[in-house]
Amino acid sequence: MSIGYRNNNADERQTGFCAYCHGEYGTSEHIPSKVFLDKPYPDDLPVIFTCKDCNGGFSSDEEYVACLIECAKCNTCDINKLERESIKKTLSHSPALLARISESSIIDDGKLMFKAEDERVQNVLIKLARGHLLYEFNEQIFDEEPIINWCDFTQVPDEERLRFESLMELTKMPEAGCRACSNVGIFNEQILCLPWLEVQKSRYRYLVNYNGGYLVRIVINEYLACEVFYKD
Repeated sequence: MSIGYRNNNADERQTGFCAYCHGEYGTSEHIPSKVFLDKPYPDDLPVIFTCKDCNGGFSSDEEYVACLIECAKCNTCDINKLERESIKKTLSHSPALLARISESSIIDDGKLMFKAEDERVQNVLIKLARGHLLYEFNEQIFDEEPIINWCDFTQVPDEERLRFESLMELTKMPEAGCRACSNVGIFNEQILCLPWLEVQKSRYRYLVNYNGGYLVRIVINEYLACEVFYKD
């Protein structure tokens, strides 16, 4: 379903500080960041509160991840053969980033493969997951270490893709008044669940859930799929 605009009527004490460092906030940030989306941007993009340092602290890694995904999906480091205009522009103005991504590539059976900088990818995916949990569940997560996995979604077998995209049981009701509460539905006439939310078609979608812990699944550019799980 489309993300749409939904008021957060849950406990405001959970949102009175930076989403990432628990410090005093002074700005706001879109979640997901616009680097993963195309113009014209969707209306009512999710927004969370952050401090200035955290707001800009992820930008370099997010830019790297967005460009890496585009090069991998298009199977090229040739700027003219990429699809997303914003990524073409970014790499045209950042030859060092283009070189860094290009130097991490190898040809394997005719396909261009990349050795991703795992720490940077993980940094971005955890940041996105924490932002979605705050926006949807009104839940701040700081020191907990998640279980995190990501992969090339185009190479996932059909059975595994079906499992990843399936709705699952919601085992604990969200806080009254939070955005997730307004999205709870009934699946197969018997279990409570939350839907996939589409921020922009073919660019970004995600699912949040609680089942033995907080879970976030994200698909970026229909290429990179990830799962971030905070176990109780």
